[in-house]
Amino acid sequence: MACVALGVNAASASFTLLEPVPEPKIVKHSVAYPGGRYGAENLLDGRSDTEYSSDSGGTNTYVEFDFGAEVNLAAVRHVDRNS
Repeated sequence: MACVALGVNAASASFTLLEPVPEPKIVKHSVAYPGGRYGAENLLDGRSDTEYSSDSGGTNTYVEFDFGAEVNLAAVRHVDRNS
């Protein structure tokens, strides 16, 4: 889930209120690990039992999202796999 910051005066608040943005489309990504179970579309399926894995991309792994309009992201939730 990606979120955008709403206009909150930092001097008057101790946190920034976040609002979810519309689900993006995946436009480009690193090649997925073979086998058909690790595609980038898993990033947006809302399930915790699926995952995206590149084919040995390591720190060069990337995913490019299109939100349909310019958005300022303030937070992104990342869930790492256990193994």
